[in-house]
Amino acid sequence: MWIETGILGGILVAGIAYFGISIRAIKKRCIDLIDWFIFSIGTFNGLGFAFVVWATVNRKNDDFWTIILLRYNEHFWLYPLATFILLLAVWSGAYFGGYIFTKKSKECNNTSIRFQKIIRRRIMFLGIGMFILGFISYWLYSGAYGGFFSLLKVSRLIRAGLFDVIGVNNPWSFLRPVGGLAFFSSFIFYGFILNDMLAKRFVSLNLICFVLAFSFSLFVLYSWMGRVAIVVYLITFPLGYFLVRYGTNIRVVPRILIILLISLFLLINVSIVIDRSNIDNINVISFFAKELSFPFASFFAQVENGQYRLMKDILIAPIYILPQRIWLEYLGLDTASIYNTTLIMGAPKGKSGVTGEIPVDILTFSFMQGGIVSVLIIGFLWGIFLLWLNNEILRLEIGEIKNVIYAYIIVNVAMLTALYGDPSHIIVRNFNIIVGLIAIFIIKRIPIIKY
Repeated sequence: MWIETGILGGILVAGIAYFGISIRAIKKRCIDLIDWFIFSIGTFNGLGFAFVVWATVNRKNDDFWTIILLRYNEHFWLYPLATFILLLAVWSGAYFGGYIFTKKSKECNNTSIRFQKIIRRRIMFLGIGMFILGFISYWLYSGAYGGFFSLLKVSRLIRAGLFDVIGVNNPWSFLRPVGGLAFFSSFIFYGFILNDMLAKRFVSLNLICFVLAFSFSLFVLYSWMGRVAIVVYLITFPLGYFLVRYGTNIRVVPRILIILLISLFLLINVSIVIDRSNIDNINVISFFAKELSFPFASFFAQVENGQYRLMKDILIAPIYILPQRIWLEYLGLDTASIYNTTLIMGAPKGKSGVTGEIPVDILTFSFMQGGIVSVLIIGFLWGIFLLWLNNEILRLEIGEIKNVIYAYIIVNVAMLTALYGDPSHIIVRNFNIIVGLIAIFIIKRIPIIKY
């Protein structure tokens, strides 16, 4: 009874999400960050939940997650219901935000050709500067482990939090995320390349800079051992190309969906490379059941826990942009994911043999703050934020670079937040975008001296 309720509930939530997206898309004749977030919720929280419940009941899931999930089988109905409430809250926030941002979103800055050329030159220097800064920072960071290639030998231990095994207290550890600025640099030069293609000209400098930034970005991502991060980075480029061709028009949707489908198979192959597994030993159903189980197990564990964090994680969110050593070790602050991992595993990552963190999805994160009431509040605010972010990015007059950045934000902000909704994760994984966009906003506001 409860099993069937969970499966049918997940399918129903997905149907509601997709129907809502269709209505908004038909009305607007385009698709925005709100739609991509709702699509992700419908897919992961809806179809994903139904799939995991089915796989778990049929013993196709990992034993660890099977034991946890079946413990809460009588509460399977609660997850689709809470997801439905989150959907309504996000849509309400977007609807309300429409009244706030309507006038602003229709504004158009008439920029002169001379202004565009100056901005282009400034952004090119920004791209070069971010690559150099990222490279030097990561060189200093990796130096404590013996250099770039020596870093790869201990990357798995670093990701698992086993610093005691490495025996290195890296004074440059705060520079680790700065290496990711190379990502933004590659986005800039890829945007320039797309601009050159549209103008039917070839600038070798843009291609050279892109290859350098792209290659170094892949090295940084591999050293982080982040499978999802690698896939998101790689698919950003074809997504950016499609956005250049079709914009946010609904015609772009089928093409983006194809790229997202391909990304699932790409994730398997990246996992094989990082985990050094044999593709013949991987069962696709078990693989995805295991990978998608953590949000549901976390949600039910937090419901049973019944202790709320009272919006603490929202209030201290800006501090997560600082090095972890400051807010974790010196200030004694934790994150929702650290709290969740400790609750389920008995200890945080890196302690008592725990080598992995159990992140919280946005539904679990919202519930942790104050139950269903906080799901409504955070969902409403998230809807407003996504609409604001959507308008601000689309109003940027930086050529096709805008489309590449927007493509990255579609996946890394709008879609991945459904699975990784902890503010600390959102800020850390988007560090390069945050710094890059702030730099661009500053650059665009520097007065132009007329000669």
